[in-house]
Amino acid sequence: MMKRSCTLLFTFVTVALLVGSMGVLRPTVARAAPAAASCVPDSGSATISGTVTDPASMPVKTVLVTAYTSYGDRGGYAYTDASGVYQITGLIGGSYILKFEPQSGDYATEWYNNKPDPQDATPVVVADGGAVTGINAQLDPGARFSGQVSGVGGGGLSGVSVSVYDAAGQRVASAYSDATGVYTTSPGLPSGSYRIQFDRAYGFLSSFYNDKPTLETADAIAVTAPELRTGINAVLARGGAINGKVSDAATGLPLTNIAISANGENGSGYDYTDATGTYTITGLATGAYSVTAAPVFDDVNLIGAPQSATVVAPNTTANVNFTLAAGGTITGRVTGPGGTPLKDITVFVGNQDGSYQNYVYTNATGVYTATGLPSGQYKVLFRPSAYIPEAYNNKPDFGDADPISVTAPNTVTGIDAMLDQGSAVSGKVTDASTGLPVKDVFVEVLDQNGQRVETAFTQADGSYQTEPTLPSGSYKVRFNADERFASCAYVTAYYNNKTSVETADQVVVSAPNPMTNINAALNRGSIIFGKVTDAASGAPITSGQVTVYDAAGEFVMFGRLSFLGGWHTETGLPSGSYRVKFSDTDGGYIDEFYNDKPSLASATPITLSAPTDHVGIDAALAKGATISGRVTAADTAAPFTQGTVVVYDTDGAEVGSAFIEEDGSYHVPNGLASGNYRVGVIPYDAEGEGELSAASARGVHGAVEQRSPYTVTYYRNTGLLASATPVALTAPTATTGIDIAMLRGTWLPLTQR
Repeated sequence: MMKRSCTLLFTFVTVALLVGSMGVLRPTVARAAPAAASCVPDSGSATISGTVTDPASMPVKTVLVTAYTSYGDRGGYAYTDASGVYQITGLIGGSYILKFEPQSGDYATEWYNNKPDPQDATPVVVADGGAVTGINAQLDPGARFSGQVSGVGGGGLSGVSVSVYDAAGQRVASAYSDATGVYTTSPGLPSGSYRIQFDRAYGFLSSFYNDKPTLETADAIAVTAPELRTGINAVLARGGAINGKVSDAATGLPLTNIAISANGENGSGYDYTDATGTYTITGLATGAYSVTAAPVFDDVNLIGAPQSATVVAPNTTANVNFTLAAGGTITGRVTGPGGTPLKDITVFVGNQDGSYQNYVYTNATGVYTATGLPSGQYKVLFRPSAYIPEAYNNKPDFGDADPISVTAPNTVTGIDAMLDQGSAVSGKVTDASTGLPVKDVFVEVLDQNGQRVETAFTQADGSYQTEPTLPSGSYKVRFNADERFASCAYVTAYYNNKTSVETADQVVVSAPNPMTNINAALNRGSIIFGKVTDAASGAPITSGQVTVYDAAGEFVMFGRLSFLGGWHTETGLPSGSYRVKFSDTDGGYIDEFYNDKPSLASATPITLSAPTDHVGIDAALAKGATISGRVTAADTAAPFTQGTVVVYDTDGAEVGSAFIEEDGSYHVPNGLASGNYRVGVIPYDAEGEGELSAASARGVHGAVEQRSPYTVTYYRNTGLLASATPVALTAPTATTGIDIAMLRGTWLPLTQR
């Protein structure tokens, strides 16, 4: 368990004897040092150091040494120098595990003290402000892979990127093939099972060992350190290509330095035209691609329509040619008070469908020019750093901007703006208990709709000042504890010492006058710490999230799971009662609430008394039941893919979902407790029952152009949730064969009354 370090670290009292004008001796007392934050372990002053050597006791340089808390937060890191020496600084007092990670060569990563994984690492305990020395490591050679990469029908391929992935899918070693196609990976690896990818060979397709298309299907190779496994060869297939020419519509001449990109479901590629206007995009997998051509530089006023191309590898799809014509132009002048031209003002130009979005900047005379615009409607936003932003034509935001009609190749002039000077908000943020400044607090100025309009960070002296961009009006100011910095230990607050946006005091601004002394004294909060593990094995659960609710059941914040299964709240919480939910990500575990409770209502409350941290809020998750099956069309028996599979509990609440694969198969990854459930499929454009999930599906997949002829269908063959056949699950059994045949629906036209 990590030692709590949120209490203040006091400096020694120093007394100086000062001789005043009357000869009086006066003591001066040094102020207390800022407190370290347990949520950011690199906010202290403790150090850990040592030396890294090889089996012959020779120093090993450029080894990355990282100190992690027992909850998986990185407290600090350092690289070994030429003497093999490292020193990690800035740690808070507590317990750490150290990882020694060679960046190249034969040696394998290890954890202190000579352990292969973090769960077995020996902790190193350091006191607040203390120094622990002699945390040394002797690295041993690890396992490596070697082989040759060649192309179909040819010799070795040079410059191929070779990547080694561990069982968790993390890239742990790499290499590039030499001129003959030969490679040897580094650094060394611990004994284990690995998969290998071969990528970025010019004109050839990526592949996984042994000639597999994906990481999941790649052959696993088991090695035992310090083995050098040879003969891990690859023969890469040649990809298809797209080529063509790009010319100027006005002159017919070839265009050089035009960027051509091809994007499809099976990959992408790009090239640039040469002096003859020719391009060739190689290494493309079989499939359909959208091909676009655009000048490399924004000031080249040329546009061209995208084209579709189909590639059948290894063939070349030829004559995908482009003729670029002059686009439309929008230009104008930006001035300040009195007509003074404003330089370097950011001007955003965008069309209605978002296909054209560009930033341009004013020159010394205040003039900006946006070129290469296809015909259509556009809006313009002027976003200065020292004036009040506005949209054309003197509108407050981009959504309200007057539309500008552009017809290529014509130029629209006079899209001007005269900007007014705005106000800035400034103040100081201090610790409510000590009066000391608090650095790295994220300050937000909010409008009356609660939208952020300006921001600033507090400096080392606690001061902050926003950019002077605020128009006259009333605002609210929020002082955010920031999870990235030591300010995470504080409780977010609003001006003037308020806890919510509803109760926050108004800050009335009269531009261009600055609004000063908008100060805050923040209170230290409590941080909740815990760990999430597998109930059967005790192994850490590393993927998922922890959700914190207040006493009223309202969401408060998330906690993220680390590679050690540890978690903590993002920032400090005020005193009070809280409940916590634990959820994994696609691991098949049953969600639960603290302490081993099935619902928010039954969860054990956690009482916090700020600023005391609260540890031991752990969870051991059990594997749940899973559901899988196949979705087809009832009338054709063909796979149905345009929908989402949804699982409901007996109360009708959605408890799981899954996408449907191309062959109609699905697998609901959510772990479910034993009990009865109903399963349905909601087409992306469904209405009525299940509409909420359908809307969610549309958000993922985009709007459906044509209404599906199929309706919401539940297992088995019913369109009503209440009459769906229940599916009985017994955790942790996987229930298969829950197949659904989609029913055709009848859509009634709207009638006028």
